[in-house]
Amino acid sequence: MSRNVNKDITYRDPCSQAVYGWGAWAAAYLTHKVNDPYVFENVYYPELKELGDPELVFANTFGMTKMNFS
Repeated sequence: MSRNVNKDITYRDPCSQAVYGWGAWAAAYLTHKVNDPYVFENVYYPELKELGDPELVFANTFGMTKMNFS
């Protein structure tokens, strides 16, 4: 049975620093996947500001849903 690790980690947890460590690796993976180290600055955040829907912008930017990513 697989479990969603993201739901198990919170900032209140003693292992909360894992959120920061894993977040950096997640961002590195996503920038590598689209072959653009500036994808967050040039694509993701501007589209998020314009559209306001993080789920849609994530899928448009990275070619997968957040659920598929996790």
